[in-house]
Amino acid sequence: MDRLRVCVFCLGCKVNQNESESIVGALIKSGFDAFCEPKKADLYIINTCAVTGEAEKKSRQAVARVLKYNENAGVIICGCASQNSYAQFSDYPNVLAIIGVAGKSLLAQLAVRLYEGGAFEQSDLSQRKKLADSIFSDIYRTDSNLHAVGGDKAENACVLELPLEFEDYATDEAEVMKTRASVKICDGCNNFCSYCLVPYVRGRSRSKPIERVVEEVLKCAQYRREVVLIGIDISSYGLDIGTSLLELVKAIKLALSKNNAQIRVRLGSIETSLISDELLIEMQSEYFCPHFHLSLQSGSDGVLKRMNRHYTADEFYRLTQRIKNYFPDSFIATDIIVGFPEESDEEFDQTLRFAEKVGFSDIHIFKYSRRKGTRAYSMEQVDGNVKLERIEKLNEVKRQAKESFIEKSIGQTARVIFEERKGSYMFGHTDNYIGVYLNCESLRNNEISLENKFVNVKLTGKKLDGLEAKL
Repeated sequence: MDRLRVCVFCLGCKVNQNESESIVGALIKSGFDAFCEPKKADLYIINTCAVTGEAEKKSRQAVARVLKYNENAGVIICGCASQNSYAQFSDYPNVLAIIGVAGKSLLAQLAVRLYEGGAFEQSDLSQRKKLADSIFSDIYRTDSNLHAVGGDKAENACVLELPLEFEDYATDEAEVMKTRASVKICDGCNNFCSYCLVPYVRGRSRSKPIERVVEEVLKCAQYRREVVLIGIDISSYGLDIGTSLLELVKAIKLALSKNNAQIRVRLGSIETSLISDELLIEMQSEYFCPHFHLSLQSGSDGVLKRMNRHYTADEFYRLTQRIKNYFPDSFIATDIIVGFPEESDEEFDQTLRFAEKVGFSDIHIFKYSRRKGTRAYSMEQVDGNVKLERIEKLNEVKRQAKESFIEKSIGQTARVIFEERKGSYMFGHTDNYIGVYLNCESLRNNEISLENKFVNVKLTGKKLDGLEAKL
């Protein structure tokens, strides 16, 4: 057959997206036609999600979804949903192999062996599966560094023990011309919030060494103008290797300065406990964006305690004010879970009032999803209709807060990186993450020359979900 076409279909968080792009890069390096866009392929690798029940349901549905492009394609399952329960995928006849979170770095090797072994020339699905299992076993069940937990319960499944050290398989092969890159600096989580499965399916926090992170950021700077430092919990970065996020920020800042790099850096979602004056001072640099995504989850102390979140609403508020003292125009976003077990009307009202008091730049709203295996699973649940009513109220607070934040920037000059063309406009983001639209008809030169460059613009007025600008 011609060059194997492989689609890495991703569900879930930015970490999953980063891992999927790394898998694509490794497949390209192996000689395959690999991509993330859902389209016809010979092999689909589905990187699943289990953060909510709906995400896990979509992960199962993804098998049927990709097979609509090619009903004879092979499928490999990986990620959090299969780590949580591989059995939910094992009965699909096209599924050739199932792993969990660990071992993704071996997927390109598995694809090569399947291709060389003639698995995709085998039209009989049962025979293809038999051949695939032999190859799969050779790779996943014999590596001395990987220990199967339950791999003997299904022919094509081998969910491995979650690693204690960072599994590094970054590559610069995938989509190098995108404006924004991401660098995964850590994996896993030690927090064990009462509603969350992540520590159980991702394992404990483990970090990439500082020198490797710096190396990747500098590599990104050769092609791109923005990089986001991501991880399941970047606040825990370095705890397992004797360092910290503060030391990483210092090292990145020094390396970028020495190399006169033309790139800006954003931090991914971060816990409040980590943000110190020293960190904020280090971030007062042309290289770091005044962009903070702080996971609040609730503005009620009672709910926060039941969630096993280790701060009070007042402590969170004081932190946001400290950030604003250092960065008056900072973008401060948050996550809020609505309808957590036993959340009363008064507790929800406390969250509404607190969100208004802080004045967030954006709010990501999540309906509580009951996850078996978590402590919140056995708590008294909130009625579904009540959750929807509360989401509607919080959405209005979100709309007003976002609009207020954006309007404060009208009339200012801002640094923008333009990322793409939307109709007759170039679209990009400011350092503090405001979406900016620049009318192409107003440009004297070809607008393509503005892509992937720092451009200073005047923000003139509201436009859709952001602001319109002129040079």
